[in-house]
Amino acid sequence: MQDQNLLKEALKKYDKNNYVVLSWQEYDDELNKLTAKIVSYVKTNNIHVDAVVPLLRGGNIPATFIAYKLDLLTILLCSINIFLLTKNVN
Repeated sequence: MQDQNLLKEALKKYDKNNYVVLSWQEYDDELNKLTAKIVSYVKTNNIHVDAVVPLLRGGNIPATFIAYKLDLLTILLCSINIFLLTKNVN
């Protein structure tokens, strides 16, 4: 029961008013803008990228798109575990 109270307290800062709902077209537009900036930065600074490492829980779709634009075949998935105080929430 104490764990549930800790989680509820931690999640209070996440309010639905802080999120923006995008249409698929708006999402595509924003993803294209972000990808263009990343590709430009990589090329301008002559950076060699070996892989794209997305955070799971939503990061794989944009990471795959970015990897494709960078002509990369390697995508290394990364999972994050959240720890609240001393309890593992996963």
